Amino acid sequence: MANLDNPNGFSVDKHVGGGCSRLSEMTIDPAYAVKLHVGDPVKSSGTGRNIIKAGASDAIRGIFQGCSYTAVDGSVVFANVWPGANQARVGTEPVANISAEDPAQELLVQVSGDFQPANVGDLANLTAGTGNDLTGRSGAEIDSATLGSGAAYKIVGLAPIPGNSYGTNAQVLALAAKHELRGGTIA
Repeated sequence: MANLDNPNGFSVDKHVGGGCSRLSEMTIDPAYAVKLHVGDPVKSSGTGRNIIKAGASDAIRGIFQGCSYTAVDGSVVFANVWPGANQARVGTEPVANISAEDPAQELLVQVSGDFQPANVGDLANLTAGTGNDLTGRSGAEIDSATLGSGAAYKIVGLAPIPGNSYGTNAQVLALAAKHELRGGTIA
């Protein structure tokens, strides 16, 4: 049976040394206009502890797991999606929860096209896709066109999920090859 085309962004699968995944708190600039969905790779903005969406080959800080903020009407909001600018009350600092802040976390993610056994060990970049506001999930996935020529993620192998197989839209395990908390890039 063919793999489903259902990108859901990045999810933490496990730590390569065992143990559990922990969430970290970062912040979002209330004026940040780009939506963030659960599963989006994020990076430091360079201003305090603020995060922004990571680009295709950027070093990441972690994976967005939701946020809380004080809305303009004064209500406290807990959400899977950062809706963009002008949603948080002026003078407040929205909090974003991120996971995979540890560079040794294996990530589960879909490949945008064909993935074969020869691609295990390849470096690749991401393609952002479109997040789903209804489910709150990211549309990010590994860009199959960059398998072997990318730099941001190292493909560890095919994810051991029932029904998952090599071919188009395979689910894979990957490590962040470029991570802000690791010196340099893994090869």
